[in-house]
Amino acid sequence: MRNLILSALILASAFQTAVGQQSGQSGQSGDWTYTVSGGYLTITGYTGSGGAISTPESLDGTGVSQLASWNGISIFGASNTSVTSVTINYPVQLIGDSAFQNCTGLTSVTIPSSVTSIGQYAFYGCTALSSITIPNSVTSIGQYAFSGCTGQLVSSVISQLASNSASNYTAGQQAVIANPNTYELYTTSQIQNMAVGDLVLTKNVGGTFTLNYDIEQSTDLQRWSIYAPQSLSLTNLPADKAFVRIKAKQ
Repeated sequence: MRNLILSALILASAFQTAVGQQSGQSGQSGDWTYTVSGGYLTITGYTGSGGAISTPESLDGTGVSQLASWNGISIFGASNTSVTSVTINYPVQLIGDSAFQNCTGLTSVTIPSSVTSIGQYAFYGCTALSSITIPNSVTSIGQYAFSGCTGQLVSSVISQLASNSASNYTAGQQAVIANPNTYELYTTSQIQNMAVGDLVLTKNVGGTFTLNYDIEQSTDLQRWSIYAPQSLSLTNLPADKAFVRIKAKQ
């Protein structure tokens, strides 16, 4: 009976551990802290001595799916200055929001082809970061992911994305390089409201037409403000037409 009770307690403990991991409880394995939720293991912290490190492929039998900050503190929040390089290993798919934010000692990062997304503020404030590998698999980069990094690093990122046919990244390269803290990187699927719409011309007395339009400016391709209102008189248009419009070329 005693052995039976002991076995039951062991089984109950194992069951609670499994349920706890599935419900998002945190754990510690070696130098890494993590959470497991919905079958995804996310590394949330590092407690090692720093230097050149590599992320584990699995922790406690579960493959590492994501890297992300915990309560706003980056993975290396306790040792910004001691971690100098990071190799992210398969099967990580997501570098989450603020994962490496303000890791001021970080100089290089290697990202595997399993990664498809880099979150916002992921490498924000990594002032020493001079080398990063962006694989073809990355199709999404969040806002301010590389803000606070050097212009040379941003230039390198843009060059890698430009040759990445899977990502189709678009950016004003010279403007981004000149002001890396101001501009963001977007995929073409992330850019919205960029197309020139159909503009109906105003018909004046006497049959002439006037084009009224606003020139707008933006620092992030999402928030726009009027830079200058413009008015342009158009001549040699058919006065017998009731409506005339300008249509964007397809």
